[in-house]
Amino acid sequence: MRRHRSLLFPTTCALFAACVGPANAPALSAWLQEAPEAESARLWLVDDRVVRAVVALGPGAVPQLARERIEQAAPGGTVSFHGREWGPFGSGFRVDKRYDDDQQALQRTVLVSADGHLLDFGQAVPLTQVPRAVLDAALAFGRDVLVCWLFAEPGREPRWECTVQDRIGRTQVVTIDVDGNVRTTSREVGARVRV
Repeated sequence: MRRHRSLLFPTTCALFAACVGPANAPALSAWLQEAPEAESARLWLVDDRVVRAVVALGPGAVPQLARERIEQAAPGGTVSFHGREWGPFGSGFRVDKRYDDDQQALQRTVLVSADGHLLDFGQAVPLTQVPRAVLDAALAFGRDVLVCWLFAEPGREPRWECTVQDRIGRTQVVTIDVDGNVRTTSREVGARVRV
């Protein structure tokens, strides 16, 4: 199991164990300077290297082909976040959506390339529907499981990402395979960045 550090700027930061990102890193300082201040950027670090970044975009900045593919993968709903992403899943545009019904609020996240190729897709799963082996693995890192996401995009092994909080309020993100084996862990911490 690998352990990475991941930062969500300007207000949240997380330790994250994942694949090392692609070699061609974007000009993150330029991305951050263009980002809306109301949205936190998300950065993942391994030692002192950024291996994944998600930076918010203003309204209308997602290209048309990407918007069309996002709507196919996650139709309807309300956009809660959209931004540029670079990292182990590829480079493209990340959009998070919420769906409210009478029983529960559903969430989906989609990463697509500028030309509309699906790179990553996940959905938050109600805790009552998360397999026991996955919940048990997540609970080894904290007292309360806050949310579990299932990522099952074509051509890639499915994975669970569970956010867990311990007794003193620290937040961990645990990546788990479908058999309940922990693959990576991360810790969210507060941070600010100036560019």
